[in-house]
Amino acid sequence: MSIAARCASLFLSTIGPKAKGLDHTLVASELTSLLPNNGYDIDLKLFLTRLNQEGLGLVVATWLGNSDNARIMPSQLLGILGNAPISQFAQALKLDISTIMQGLARTLPMLVDESSEHGALRAEVVFQASKLTCNGSH
Repeated sequence: MSIAARCASLFLSTIGPKAKGLDHTLVASELTSLLPNNGYDIDLKLFLTRLNQEGLGLVVATWLGNSDNARIMPSQLLGILGNAPISQFAQALKLDISTIMQGLARTLPMLVDESSEHGALRAEVVFQASKLTCNGSH
């Protein structure tokens, strides 16, 4: 399963009844456009690098580690991802910004947590992203 597909599943489950009628493939595609990507799938390593650059290294460390995941505020994510991309994402899914931001703030820590072990992204997650990047450049 691609990272985007897993992210879409988590996102749809976190928004509950508001997910009714949303197409999983559309959500995965829109998430790939919204989040840092390699042209084919979400690039978690690049996403975590961006969060670290924005001063959220301690938050990211909890997602990667074995402790409880620290919260990221929807406003922090909005500042990092940008108003225009979030608005486009919300428009594509026909959801309000509040639902989008609350959903992302719950989804992204879970996605990183399940994609990591021993304080780092699992090798297959990093390999999958780099393999897709290499294959896409030919």
